[in-house]
Amino acid sequence: MRRPSLVMLVLGCAGFLLAGCDCEGPSGRVPDFIKSDPAVKDAKEKSAKPPGPPAIRIAIIPKTIKPPFWRAVRLGVINATREDKGIRTTWSGPANGGAALTQAAIVASFVDKKIGGIILAPVDGQEIMPSLEAARKAGIPVLALDSEPADPEICIGRVGTDHAEIGRLGAEHLAQILGPGGGKVILVRGVARDPASEACEKAFLDAIAKRSGIQVVSSDEYAGQTVDLAASTARTLLSRFRAGQVNGIFCSTEAGATGMLRELNASTRAGAIRFVGVDYNDELVAGLLAEAVDALVIQNTIDLGAEAVKVMAAHLRGRTAPKRTDLPPILLTQERMVTDRVLYTLTHPPKE
Repeated sequence: MRRPSLVMLVLGCAGFLLAGCDCEGPSGRVPDFIKSDPAVKDAKEKSAKPPGPPAIRIAIIPKTIKPPFWRAVRLGVINATREDKGIRTTWSGPANGGAALTQAAIVASFVDKKIGGIILAPVDGQEIMPSLEAARKAGIPVLALDSEPADPEICIGRVGTDHAEIGRLGAEHLAQILGPGGGKVILVRGVARDPASEACEKAFLDAIAKRSGIQVVSSDEYAGQTVDLAASTARTLLSRFRAGQVNGIFCSTEAGATGMLRELNASTRAGAIRFVGVDYNDELVAGLLAEAVDALVIQNTIDLGAEAVKVMAAHLRGRTAPKRTDLPPILLTQERMVTDRVLYTLTHPPKE
C-alpha cells in the first residue's frame, strides 16, 4: 500500500484544522510546520472574517453611448468603480441620440431587475417621467446626470455642470473674439423643454446683452436632437443671413454645434464667422484644430461620471450625499487642448 505524501498530509491536516478539528502530532499539539504554513494562515484569516456587505449595483443610462462626451463619462465611471471595490456598475443607453422612447424602455428594464440605483441623463425630460414614477414606486433611487427630468424632485439629486455658467462663458468668449467693434450674433438653441439647454441659452443672452455693439439677430431657432436636424436649421440660418450679415454664432448643444460646423464648411464660411459651441465630439475637436471652431465650452466629463457614482454609492449606503453637485465648465481652445494633457485625454477618450 502506498504511503501518503507529505503534501497530502499537510493538506489533510490543514483541512481538519480549518474545520475546527484537533489535528495533533505525537506531542499532542498541531505540528509547527502546519501552523506556520502561509496558505493555512491565510485560509484561517479569511474564514474568520465575516462576509462583507453585498456589492452596490448601479445602472448608468446616458443619452447615447457613442460620442466621445459619453465615452469620457464612462471612463469616469470605470475610475470610480476601480477605487471602490464594493460597487458594480452597468452601462446601458441608446445607440443613437434622440431616442427618448428607447431610453425610457431601458430605465423600465432596470426597474424590473430591481437594480440598486439608477444614474440617468434624460433624453427628454417629459418622456422619461412614467419610467421614473415606476422607479420611485419600486423604491429605486434615481440620480440625474447632466440634465434633469421635467420634475427634478423625483430624483435624489443631480450631478452636472452649471449650465448657466456654460452660457455665460460662451458669451464672454464670443464677445472677446469679436473685438471692440462687436457684431451681429446668432444663438442656435438646443432642444425644447430641456432645462440644461434653456439655462445655458438664458445666461448667454443675459451676458451678451451687457456687451455694447453686439446685436442678437436670431435666437428662436432650435437645432433639435440629431445632427441632421441641426444641419437643416443651420442651412436655413446661413441662407437667411448672407456674408456680412452675421459675425458670430453660439450653439448651446453638441448636435447644434456639429450641424452648424458642417454647414459652415459646406458654405465655405468656416473661419469667416466666429463660432463658439458647447460640448464636443470628434468633428468638433477636428474643427477646433482646423480653426473652423474658435472655442468649445465643455464639461469635465471624466469627473462627472466618477462623481455621479460616488454620490449614488453614498446614498445607497445611507450616508449624507449632496443634493446638487455642479462641476465648473472648461473653456477649450485649440491652444489649451494641444498643451494640456488632461484636456487632450478628456476630448480623446478610448473608443469602445
